[in-house]
Amino acid sequence: MSESLITSPFLWASIVLLLIISAMAWKLRTVQLRLKDATIHDHTTHALEWPYNEQEASRMVKHCERYKEAISFLMLDGDHFRRIYDDHGPEAGQEAMSVLAQSVTNVIREVDIFGRYGSGKFIICLPSTELNGAVILAERIRQAVEDIKPRSYRSNFTISIGCAEKQSQENMNEVIKRANQALERARAAGGNRVAASKNHEAKSHKNAVWPNLRKSL
Repeated sequence: MSESLITSPFLWASIVLLLIISAMAWKLRTVQLRLKDATIHDHTTHALEWPYNEQEASRMVKHCERYKEAISFLMLDGDHFRRIYDDHGPEAGQEAMSVLAQSVTNVIREVDIFGRYGSGKFIICLPSTELNGAVILAERIRQAVEDIKPRSYRSNFTISIGCAEKQSQENMNEVIKRANQALERARAAGGNRVAASKNHEAKSHKNAVWPNLRKSL
């Protein structure tokens, strides 16, 4: 390269322009990724929002069906979250949701899919997990949440969890419906407990409440 070309103002202006364009493109990409993450994940709990959670869970169901592996779902909901918001304010309510989600992620495996379901519930997809394993994991989550010591208020909170294992004749929506029905049965029985829709009840959708497994864990 000739000395005149190296010292050319046009060359250096072009280099500076390319650097500016590259920096702007990098910033734009960063903003796009942040916006995408904000769309995919709930900003308080960092759990997957339902449309993306549904996509991931559907993919995992197909995987387990292909390899003839069990797959189960957990449906979670706070027993008295509205009371926390009303009695202690929105900051306390946000903390409750955040620490609940953190407690869940501390217990579940990396392969498990954790996300929001509706306005207040959470759902967990458990690949390669039969009903008994799902119930044991659910009880560990329930216990972890019960043991939380909130910072911004003194009132502890609890959750109820419904469990269901997908059966061969079911689609994903049907097994989620059974998990949700099991959750409602757990709440109706007093809350702070795990309930399961047993495998043979997949057709009848009758949900049996399981007692807390604290003594057996």
